[in-house]
Amino acid sequence: MISKIDAQTIEPTPSNMANLVEKYNILVELYGMSVHCQLKYQELYESNFDECRILKEHNTALLIQADKIQEFNQIRL
Repeated sequence: MISKIDAQTIEPTPSNMANLVEKYNILVELYGMSVHCQLKYQELYESNFDECRILKEHNTALLIQADKIQEFNQIRL
């Protein structure tokens, strides 16, 4: 968990400033990683959505074909 930084209790020493910069850099890196994860999630979601649409189209075509086969089989010669 990331805790709040109370600027009033931090002494402005070089060591503390270096630690604050390091924490800031880690937060920037974490933010970048979360943005990357969100973009990857969106890409996978859209990919799956397209795949579902294609599968539904194929399923509809197969149902129509099955109806035609049933209709064909009902014709007596």
